[in-house]
Amino acid sequence: FYAFAFLLALFGAIAVQKNTRDNMIQE
Repeated sequence: FYAFAFLLALFGAIAVQKNTRDNMIQE
């Protein structure tokens, strides 16, 4: 369970970082 939660959190962090970077590029 901990491994799955860690993977999910890691994926979420990467997605947020990618979204913020894309938004900065667009603006």
